[in-house]
Order: sequence, then structure tokens, then C-alpha cells
Amino acid sequence: MASIGALMLDEEKGWRFFATKLAIFHAIPEPVVIRWLESVGVKGAQKIARHLPAPFINAIGEPNVPKLTEYVLSRFEEDRLTFTEFCAGTHSFQVYIGDIARQRENEANSVHPFFNHPLKRIREWARHEHESGMKEAKFHREHEDEMNV
Repeated sequence: MASIGALMLDEEKGWRFFATKLAIFHAIPEPVVIRWLESVGVKGAQKIARHLPAPFINAIGEPNVPKLTEYVLSRFEEDRLTFTEFCAGTHSFQVYIGDIARQRENEANSVHPFFNHPLKRIREWARHEHESGMKEAKFHREHEDEMNV
């Protein structure tokens, strides 16, 4: 984590962590990443935020916030850039095939269970996800209508 962290915080090379989405943070044990974040502070949170796993509904239908995501969004709750980077990373590099409008609408509706989550930033994320998903669904429907698809 120290080596990856040094690259993330490097003034010349750190931009690469904004231009890609890495699953490496799923492989590094959460306590290791958390210790690194405690040592580097908010700058590290800003760099890692795009790569955090998004909240999801688990197999038994319960809302679940991955531990690392919960830690970052609570510990660095007051930092607006950390939050906006997290939101930006939620669908980063995601590909849609087929009925994009329906998929975005389904994604928007799937976050309803997080509207009352105890963490402020999770509630804000859920509202952002819902609003942007519905807006994009409307855009794609209008575009398809215009193109007579």
C-alpha cells in the first residue's frame, strides 16, 4: 500500500489514478488501506475515493456499504472533493448494452434503501445516484425517440 500510495500522491504521476478505475483496492486488506489513509490524511482519501466499492443490495435484499467505503465517507465526511470523487467513480468506465434508459432507471431506483442510511454522505450519494440516473434515463429515452429507435 505504501508503494501504491506514493504513486497516488506523486505530483507528476498521480493523475493516472483519476484516469482509470482500479480494483486493486478490493485486493488489499481494508485495515492496510485504512492505516495508510490515517497516515496521509485527506489527500489520500481524495485519491482513493474514485476506486472505492459502491454501496449495494446484498443477496438477501439488505443495503450494504463496504467497510472501506464507509470508513472513508465517515472519516473524511467534511471533505467535498472526497465525496465528489466517490460519486464520479461509481459508474466510471461502466459500459451499457441494450436499453440504457431502463438500466439507468433501475440503478436509480435501486438506491432507495440508502435514502435513510445513518451516514450523511451515503444518503447524499443515494440522492445523487437517483437524480442522475433518472435524468440520464430521460435523456436516453428522448434521444431514442428523436432517432426513431
